[in-house]
Amino acid sequence: MAAKSANQISKHFKHVSLPEYSHDLFHAPAKFHHPNHALKLITQLQRHQMATVPFENLQVHYSRDYTISLDPGFLFKKIVDRGRAGYCTENNCFFDTILRSLGFNVFSAGARVNTGSSRAGEGEWEGWSHTVNIVTLSSGLKYMLDAGTNTASTRNQSGRQCTACPNSNSSPRTMRFMNSWTSQSRKSWFTYHVVALKRILEGEEVGGSLILGGGDVRRRVKGKTEHLRTCKTEEEWVRALEDVFGLRLTDEERRGIGGMVTELKG
Repeated sequence: MAAKSANQISKHFKHVSLPEYSHDLFHAPAKFHHPNHALKLITQLQRHQMATVPFENLQVHYSRDYTISLDPGFLFKKIVDRGRAGYCTENNCFFDTILRSLGFNVFSAGARVNTGSSRAGEGEWEGWSHTVNIVTLSSGLKYMLDAGTNTASTRNQSGRQCTACPNSNSSPRTMRFMNSWTSQSRKSWFTYHVVALKRILEGEEVGGSLILGGGDVRRRVKGKTEHLRTCKTEEEWVRALEDVFGLRLTDEERRGIGGMVTELKG
């Protein structure tokens, strides 16, 4: 993945509302990568990323060609310049580029998600349809960062987790194959459900989530779910995407869902 310039990194920091003191550390690499700062900073960056850049699969349904691009330049324009987002592979490939540009030792890995439980080894495992980032800090410890799904923690690889991934870099060819299957296979739930999930920050901690799916918009905070609105038409759905998630679709993108099984017809 091509590294981003200092100006682009600063633009992204502003986009995700990273605190100013973290901006300042970026210009002092020795402090930025010091063990006392690095873990806190990448955790903070991931939380702000997920509170600004939702997990969503709109490109699969609202577009001209329904193609998911993993090109770093395209992703930067889509996420930072347009204020859009993507699903796990898009968001984590973008996050990989940001981390790499910050000088971190990072690689992307294909992963499987356990959908039945938050504890590994319980429930059912999906196939290789997910992507995570593995960061090795100067201390030698490795951490899994996932900015592309409903998890919001930075996990040491020795800990229990709901994602399984290999301890090696997934090749670009493997990533393209996984991305193609996830976004185009009729066996992939991404092709027959439109979803969006955005984290809510309370101070510097994740306090809850905004969830859009099945025509409903909900807010979940501290285990309590509040129903915000129900969408029965495409006009209501698109308005919810903009009002609640800050996601704006062009007229061409809106027309893309016409005739698909996911189109809301009232």
